[in-house]
Amino acid sequence: MGAKPDDPQIPNADKLAKEQGLEYSITGQEEYRYHPNEADLTIGGKSQELRIVGTSVGGGRIRVRELDAYKIDLGGEYPTLLASYQDQPGMVAKITAILAGEKINIAQMNVAREKRGGGALLVAEMDSTISEEIIARLGVEIKWVRIIPALED
Repeated sequence: MGAKPDDPQIPNADKLAKEQGLEYSITGQEEYRYHPNEADLTIGGKSQELRIVGTSVGGGRIRVRELDAYKIDLGGEYPTLLASYQDQPGMVAKITAILAGEKINIAQMNVAREKRGGGALLVAEMDSTISEEIIARLGVEIKWVRIIPALED
């Protein structure tokens, strides 16, 4: 909905969501995997659903621990590339070669997979964001590519 953590409209989030046609439900959780301040979110649209598990670690900071079936560790401090592809030799090299060719520095990178030869997810936190042209180049061989901008303080 575009609100920042200190937005004075946060107490009216329920009303604002309804005005924007958003539907949601909240259920409690008896156990947690990572932290007592864990949230397990399933976000759905007309044709897709996304599951995110994250924790509030204090000071307005979060850590994303799972994205769909993949275990990750993402804090939002840097622009982040998410690339989903079929696990096979050379995919990480192809992605990083394109980034290196564009002089994009990777601050931190994590690769997770469902199983050998199954779906895989590369998460690369970068010192700078990348252009739509680079995203298109990556998208030629990769199932889907998304960029998450750095979270603002």
